[in-house]
Amino acid sequence: MKLRFDITGKAIHGSKCFDGISAVREAAYKIIELEKFKDKEGVTCNVGTIEGGTVTNVVPETCSFTVDFRFASDEQFREIEKTVERLAATSFVEGSVCKVTRLSVRPALDPNEANLEMFRRFNEVCTANGLPEMITRQNTGGSDAADMAAAGITTLDSLGVVGENTHSIREKAELCSLRESAKRLACAAYCL
Repeated sequence: MKLRFDITGKAIHGSKCFDGISAVREAAYKIIELEKFKDKEGVTCNVGTIEGGTVTNVVPETCSFTVDFRFASDEQFREIEKTVERLAATSFVEGSVCKVTRLSVRPALDPNEANLEMFRRFNEVCTANGLPEMITRQNTGGSDAADMAAAGITTLDSLGVVGENTHSIREKAELCSLRESAKRLACAAYCL
């Protein structure tokens, strides 16, 4: 789920900062709270962009930042919604106002019986062709595969190459994993 937080304060010359309401300061408090709301087993939270203020000598009247949440279940999604609602209603800097806009949402990838059955067939084909058996794991959603599964399409996910530093300038794939990945994709096509 992608959200945008828009915070409004009150601009004033920096020399009179005690009479202003810093939207950037309010954003900082909210971001620190959001950073606490994640774990390696389910919910992830990443503040990806932030912008605010106009010039150095003016208390910033506005600040906006975007957040990307990932989650592994509907229960976690509801917990995120409650946390965001509570955080938006809380003013750490008195007088500031926060509005949250949902930019997009993708469901968690449901480990339903159809997906699990396809995974079992997929593993049978892989092992029959000399590939190691794969294990299931719960992912934190957000992929195209989650949209397909939510639409009722039997789906396998995470069959790509081995790599690191995903979605960064340092992203790379291990060339030696391309062959096995191509074989796995062929096995998956055979299962359709």
